[in-house]
Amino acid sequence: IVRASGEGAGDVRLEIAGAGEEVATVTADAAKTPGGVVKDVAELRSALNLSARVRLMHASSEVAAWTFSVVTDLTPTIELTKTPMPTGRGSMKLEYKVADDYGVVSARVKVVKAETEEQDPGTAWARKDTLRGPRLPLSRPPELALQLPKANAREGEGVTHLELGDHPWAGLKVVMTLEASDAAGQTGRSKPVEMELPQRIFKKPFARAIIEQRRKIVEDSRNSGSVVQALEALTMEPEGFIDDVQVYLGLRTAGYRLQRDETRPGLDSVIAQLWDVALRIEDGDLSDAERRLREAQEKLSKMLQDGASDEEIKEAMDELRTALNDYLQKLAQEAKENPTLPDGQNSEQQQLSQNDLERMMKEIEEMAKSGARDAAQQMLSELRDLLDKLQTAEQKSAQDELSIQQMEMMKDLGDIVGKQQRLMDDTFSQQREGQQGQQEGEQGQQQGQQQGQQQGQQGQQRRGPQGQAQGGKGEQGQRGQNGRGQLGERQQELRNRLGQLQRDMQGAGMGQPGEIDEAQQAMRNAEQALKQGDLDGATQEQSRALDQLRKGAQQMAQEMMQNMPQRYGQNGDTPRDPLGRPQRSRGPDQGSSVKVPDEIDTQRARELLNELRRRLGEAQRPQEELEYIERLLRFY
Repeated sequence: IVRASGEGAGDVRLEIAGAGEEVATVTADAAKTPGGVVKDVAELRSALNLSARVRLMHASSEVAAWTFSVVTDLTPTIELTKTPMPTGRGSMKLEYKVADDYGVVSARVKVVKAETEEQDPGTAWARKDTLRGPRLPLSRPPELALQLPKANAREGEGVTHLELGDHPWAGLKVVMTLEASDAAGQTGRSKPVEMELPQRIFKKPFARAIIEQRRKIVEDSRNSGSVVQALEALTMEPEGFIDDVQVYLGLRTAGYRLQRDETRPGLDSVIAQLWDVALRIEDGDLSDAERRLREAQEKLSKMLQDGASDEEIKEAMDELRTALNDYLQKLAQEAKENPTLPDGQNSEQQQLSQNDLERMMKEIEEMAKSGARDAAQQMLSELRDLLDKLQTAEQKSAQDELSIQQMEMMKDLGDIVGKQQRLMDDTFSQQREGQQGQQEGEQGQQQGQQQGQQQGQQGQQRRGPQGQAQGGKGEQGQRGQNGRGQLGERQQELRNRLGQLQRDMQGAGMGQPGEIDEAQQAMRNAEQALKQGDLDGATQEQSRALDQLRKGAQQMAQEMMQNMPQRYGQNGDTPRDPLGRPQRSRGPDQGSSVKVPDEIDTQRARELLNELRRRLGEAQRPQEELEYIERLLRFY
């Protein structure tokens, strides 16, 4: 922008000469310029996309000249630093890093529905009847904003907790992409990630039934008729089944609204209503307290990011304290009515008391007052992580019960392995006894023939030893046949027991490696070999079955260790690194192993900041020192 004033200002012009380009001329009266001439004042404007030399001309004279070097504005970058971590409460934690040469002004998550696989037309006869008629479009995808490490961050790592449990798209397969934008409007995108959006896991059957009907109308609006019938069936006999009047009225009105309002906004309203009813069934008044706590956390986080005043921060902190106390009271009341022993809260684990939460709240407030907004934001994220642990306590308790059940199944599998080992030993012993008896019979037969040749005339004596040998061999053969029959029965019993254990594992949701099926087949082959009297073949099949059982048990144990919820705490058997901190693969570090700045440290930090600001205001200091102090304060 160039402004000129005085007599003849309307005759000035700009000549812009770029490298390898023709000279462009900009005049004040050109239609394409937003400026003009007003009372001998001219304004000339031009956007420079490339480096150029600009000359201000009046008639044929050069009034002034400038050389501009245009630096290309790079596109911002953003990428995930860790795999998204969903929770059973329908939330998800995203950790990412952003970078831009002039600073990132905003970041968000873009979600699109994943493409469904085309179904084979040849199997259409096996599927349910296809829905017919007009279908409303799906609900809008969730609009998810990401928190930046700080305003206009040139680079840094951020953490955002996203609440997605109540959104209609929760549980759907989507393609997620992170986007970051700069002040020039350029947008950078991360690599797309295909995933399933986290959804709330409901424990009570009644709440699960309502969520199932809600899912039907989310996926296809043409399911409204069947959902109305299901809601009528659920509320047909409310006595002794639905004790909460609000739940009953909510379900009845939802059914009436589905029949009378077939628009997209009306359907979205019913979807939200069914969600609230299911939450009330599952959590009672706790769901309202949880929602207020989440809103208070998001409000404080936004204020810390936007640089709100200390008075606004204090007001938001008071709201968070009130919401937190209310939530903890509701949580304690529910725990009293439904006593459980959740993971991480027993006598062998670390206790998270209300005093610890209050201490974290005070530290967040002190950090915000001292100007350390980024540290306050980080501690607020840690507080949210701890509260998520409390919220998922009941789910972890259910996971513990499932883990105990799986451990019992692994114990049964170990017992089968032990008995298969003993059966193989008995089969091998029976095989050796048979071979030894056969050798003794052959030796007896040879001795009888030699004695018969020497005594020639004593036929009866000649036949005696041979007959005894043959009789002994027959008795041993009878005992061997009975032994093989017992071994075959034992093998059949073990095979049937393994088959029942496989069915139990499938019912408990445990994966079954292929080695277990191979062991089942080897045991069947060994059983058949024992019935046919083939001890050698039976021993080989039993050895193969034993080897496959051991491999399968080892693979299942590794899978259980990966899926088993890890305990955390001070007094548990948590593995620690050489510095005494809990290993990251074994649960979160709750801060007990890292020194948190106390009030003295916070006061000292505040004094240092004040001293730096005072020195920055002293103009007589060297320019290099002032620039250095300014760079230090830029982070605060």
